[in-house]
Amino acid sequence: MHNRFARILMVCVMAAQLSATAVYAAKDWWIVKRSNQRVEGDRITADDQGNLTLILDLKSNVSVTVRRGDYVQVHTPRPRELDTLKKLYEAKQYDNCIKGAQQLFGPLKYLGWGPEIAYYEGMAYLAKGDYPNAQNVFDEGIKYAINRDDRSTLNRGLIEVFLGQKQLDKAQKALEELNTKDPETAAYYWDAKGRLFALEGKQRESVLQHLKVILLLKDASPEIRRSSYESVIATLKQMGDKRYLDFEKDMQAEFK
Repeated sequence: MHNRFARILMVCVMAAQLSATAVYAAKDWWIVKRSNQRVEGDRITADDQGNLTLILDLKSNVSVTVRRGDYVQVHTPRPRELDTLKKLYEAKQYDNCIKGAQQLFGPLKYLGWGPEIAYYEGMAYLAKGDYPNAQNVFDEGIKYAINRDDRSTLNRGLIEVFLGQKQLDKAQKALEELNTKDPETAAYYWDAKGRLFALEGKQRESVLQHLKVILLLKDASPEIRRSSYESVIATLKQMGDKRYLDFEKDMQAEFK
């Protein structure tokens, strides 16, 4: 199983390197400049400094160069190898996930996919309990996060690093930078805030944060809802509050 995933990923990496032969819709490739002008083309490449070359027409090979700092957004077709990377992570093939992410990051970091690659690599390090490498990867990924959503996603990774190492002031600061207008991010914020309160010994405040997820955000991801259930149950047990039994039943019913 490990080798099969690794072989699939390597094939995808080779495909990415040969992507000039692939066929995409013309509007799959575009750049938004700082002037808010959107420029579309047939292909985008990046050099090591983050300067982009937008090929306007493959047949005539007419192109324009947009220097790093002169664009605020870049869009390219989602590379299929990112789905493979996600599968490696979900299959708990953390070493293969890390290796694959390291191979992909260089060619794709300036084409809009650096933050997502960094997220999976950092989460794989987290799963292995390697907090220093996880933090380094998340910090590096943030350098290539053009929009707030990408920064918010990577900040979530940093929050897990800080909570894991009980660096509570840093965790609080990173929490404040999340984009909580998104319901899923709001659910994560309340769950993480609850875990932060628990580490500070503020048990009642911790329970209240998790109850927001359990009672108000029923459409939140199963991972976040399960985390809030488990945290409430653990905290109520510590408080000697037998209502934890009710939450155990509710969690079993939801995740049966």
